[in-house]
Amino acid sequence: MPARLNYTKTGTNRQSFDSAHALYGGGICMMRELGLQAERGRAHAYPAAARMRGKIAVYMCLAALGLAMLACPRGVLAASLDANGEISIFLGHSNEAVPALEIGYDGFELLVGAGSDANELFAGVGTFRWGPGRSGSLIMSGKAQPMPVIGYRLRRGNSEYVRFVGFMESEQQRRLFGHRLEYAPTPRITVGVSETAAVSGDVSAALYLPFPGLPLYALQRSASQRDRTQDRLININFGADFSVWWELPPDFALDGDDHVRAVAQPEVSTTPPRLELYGEIFIDDAQQSISNRTFIPDMVGGLIGIDLPALPGNLRLGANIEYVALTNFVYSHKNTDNNYAYRGRILGHPLGPDSDALILTLSFRPHDRTKLTLSGSIERHGEGRVGQPWSRESDPDDWFLSGVVEKGARVSLGVEHDLWGPVVLAGSLEYAARSNSNNVMGESRKDWAARIGIGARL
Repeated sequence: MPARLNYTKTGTNRQSFDSAHALYGGGICMMRELGLQAERGRAHAYPAAARMRGKIAVYMCLAALGLAMLACPRGVLAASLDANGEISIFLGHSNEAVPALEIGYDGFELLVGAGSDANELFAGVGTFRWGPGRSGSLIMSGKAQPMPVIGYRLRRGNSEYVRFVGFMESEQQRRLFGHRLEYAPTPRITVGVSETAAVSGDVSAALYLPFPGLPLYALQRSASQRDRTQDRLININFGADFSVWWELPPDFALDGDDHVRAVAQPEVSTTPPRLELYGEIFIDDAQQSISNRTFIPDMVGGLIGIDLPALPGNLRLGANIEYVALTNFVYSHKNTDNNYAYRGRILGHPLGPDSDALILTLSFRPHDRTKLTLSGSIERHGEGRVGQPWSRESDPDDWFLSGVVEKGARVSLGVEHDLWGPVVLAGSLEYAARSNSNNVMGESRKDWAARIGIGARL
């Protein structure tokens, strides 16, 4: 559970509300003027001036968000420290590496928030996970190293909206912009729409505009119409996902001795099993016109899965099956500073471009604090890699599973045991066999790996 330290300020004042609203409007005008000045002076900009404009844009973004929060009379203002996601420290060993410590992340966030339940500003470090994929999500998998972020979150009824800017490698002035709208029309259905932009260098200040729902793709188009060099500085990605679940009939899930056994052993959940169907789509740099599709391939990805956290007839057992495919050239950009990765890790699905995988996972809970998993996968990897963008010289046949295709099978056995609170003891053994290893025809390879460590689910 997230730790939360609260400072509250109740009540609203009409005069202060009007003042804040006026200041907020002034901030918007200043930001628009900043964007126009940045575009007019771009041809003669120096690196120092570019960095200064970036800093001013960040400060204006924060000021506008802060004034908007003060102007909003909804709820009670509060400050909080929130920790979410998972972080793990493992000692890993394999046939190709000596024992070494590894740090793993899964949607880890450590954020200081200010505002109310309906409107919240946040700042801290995080690696967001957007989407229902179990092996990783296509647009934001949460597997990369956390980065410094600032942003805000809005909640209205059954919907939630988040917008942020993340600060990546400073040498190339790399930043990650992102926003997501998630909506649950019914308790059993959830849909989400996400958009991100990996940028670098002297990018247009328009990208920092903080208004809810403002599409990053539209901001890129506007900036590139004024300055064509902006196309080399901005890499836009779009994602959409859904999740729908059904409760299985209780008479089918628990009957006779199974029901008696579930009641007699409190460590076994008596919650009726349910089936979840989920999926994701991903589009990297959508084509600006239909005519472009005659020679530029669609750079897309897809994921579909079925999850049964508790199987009918035996609530200790669970199962998940998932298929994921990514075409060539996704997560890459003609400007390598805009590749969709941070400190060597892909921000999207860890499978990477030009590949697909079918993954089956079975779980067993001998006790409510212990979970065993057995996972097997079949994978195919073409010759495409992050950092190898599409070009006019690319072969049309290289769209998916290009060149010599590496084929592999992987099986892993894992165990997790809850120690106390959020702390978990975990370990795994993995074995993999590959043909055409590293896309070399006829090359075979077998690998094993082992890990043990502790983690925290927050």
